[in-house]
Amino acid sequence: MVTGKILAVAAFGVLLIAGCNAPPQQAVGAAVADVAIAATPDAGDPLSALTVASVGGGRGKQSVVFLNSMADYRDPGNLSVMVRPAAARELELALGGPLKDKLDGRTISVRGEVQRVEIKPRPRKPSGEAGKGPAEPWFQNRIEVTSASQIVLN
Repeated sequence: MVTGKILAVAAFGVLLIAGCNAPPQQAVGAAVADVAIAATPDAGDPLSALTVASVGGGRGKQSVVFLNSMADYRDPGNLSVMVRPAAARELELALGGPLKDKLDGRTISVRGEVQRVEIKPRPRKPSGEAGKGPAEPWFQNRIEVTSASQIVLN
């Protein structure tokens, strides 16, 4: 029985991406030619596709970048891709610029498990004023990216 896990299988050698004009289906950082997507049992990390509707974070070299499938990252239907700082730097080098400029509006596929993550509201400020965001905890569907090779440009 197919478990729904998806594996990208490379038919030919590995290529380097020269920039954002890379052909479809190439993995960023370590691109592969003629990628075949197959659903197989125990195939490893699943592959999720989304069109990047908004990009958040990324303020500094040690910042996490969020690639969101919806303009409002708090929308319950949003899939958020959390790109760790080292992976964000790899992607920016491979794509030739900031992720906001290079991925906003692009369709990507991401390797990794989707986790449902609880986001707690920010604590109140000393003045008693509420922190930014909703007052109640909410949940986000998220994939964590620790390597540029987890992201595939479609």
